[in-house]
Amino acid sequence: MRQDAAFVSLVSQVRHWLRPGQTELLGMVGLPGAGKSTLAAQLVEALSDVRAACVSLDDFYLPRPERLARGFPDRGPPGTHDQELLAGFVAQLRARPCQVALPVFDRGTEQPLPPRLCKGPLDLCVLEGFLVGIDAPGYEPLRRALDHLIFVEMEPEAALAWRRHREATEVAAGRGGMTDAEVQRFWHESLWPQVERFVLPVRERADVIVSLRDDHSLQMVYFPDGTLRN
Repeated sequence: MRQDAAFVSLVSQVRHWLRPGQTELLGMVGLPGAGKSTLAAQLVEALSDVRAACVSLDDFYLPRPERLARGFPDRGPPGTHDQELLAGFVAQLRARPCQVALPVFDRGTEQPLPPRLCKGPLDLCVLEGFLVGIDAPGYEPLRRALDHLIFVEMEPEAALAWRRHREATEVAAGRGGMTDAEVQRFWHESLWPQVERFVLPVRERADVIVSLRDDHSLQMVYFPDGTLRN
């Protein structure tokens, strides 16, 4: 993604949200495959003068046996995340420890791994995921904990293409992943119903809306005051 005026203005907005002595918990939500993890990493990199980290909601998934026991054959729908782990993570951020543990989930084995450790206290934590900030049972505490929310939008066909590419890369590398037919089924049967019900409505209450092109480059940024930058 280019360091163009739109991206620079987004970085400036995030910097404006930072408060001395507090950790900004910034949510980033949007379609699967829309480029949230890339944008989150780029924001953290651009804010190199502040102590920041990004983490994915995917890293809070329940282990496969527990998820299956709760009646969820696939990862993704509300109810497939470890809410206790998520609440503990938010509490850790608010406590501002000198070392922060960032959860890690292995999609291949569908089991949690030892956490990543980073130096704290953090000034900014970007939590990205397609269910971040949604209004659904069990997810209200996270919605209330977010200080601000960015909605990342992309054409659904392009987002699906990116998801297919990601899974094909995982398969080729021997890290699990789904076949193309499995991706299509998962997208249409498991993901898209959740997108329509829970994700798209979040756009109306996001603090900033970021529109990405098919190649994940930033196209436009819409700000709360009605201004936009492209």
